[in-house]
Amino acid sequence: MSSVFLAPLHRLFNHHGLRKLLLRIRAPIVISVVAVWPWWTDDRYLLAGTAIALLGEVWQLWCFGCVEKDRVLTIRGPYQLCRNPMYLGRYPVIGGFVLLSGSWVALCAVTVLYGFYMYNRVKREEQVLERIFGTPYRAYCRDVKRFLPGVSRLDREFWFFSWQILLGNNGHLNLLFTVAVFAYVFCTYQFVLN
Repeated sequence: MSSVFLAPLHRLFNHHGLRKLLLRIRAPIVISVVAVWPWWTDDRYLLAGTAIALLGEVWQLWCFGCVEKDRVLTIRGPYQLCRNPMYLGRYPVIGGFVLLSGSWVALCAVTVLYGFYMYNRVKREEQVLERIFGTPYRAYCRDVKRFLPGVSRLDREFWFFSWQILLGNNGHLNLLFTVAVFAYVFCTYQFVLN
């Protein structure tokens, strides 16, 4: 795509005021979307959407159990496959939820929006991580791709996981929220709408 087209989109996704506003109103937006989602659910996609989301959630939990934000340069667990596995795991959670609607147009739109969000957020985070960790982070960037998983750096720390770290990162709350959302959609769809 032409950089003439992409540059304004990247500026929009990096606009400080807009990001601040969306951060403030994200909870009401999420609650509103979740509240009405059962009415948009297509039962043909209920199992597939839920399964995809739960696989993404398991992946995210592994990430939550490995990363010690801003304290340790995390090069273990899924962070040996790519530098941003948390975002890769979050996409199937969101995508599985959207898939419940059966709308491939909505899934494509969310995919494009999430791609722009992820790319721009990661670019900002990389600048912070380079300031914090310096040369070791630059070496990690050289060896491990940003998004596309690879196996060039796998070692014994690949299977690392810590419940203590997961709890410190509130990974359990992320799991509870995901399960609650899907339980609400399923129960409302099955018992109220049918």
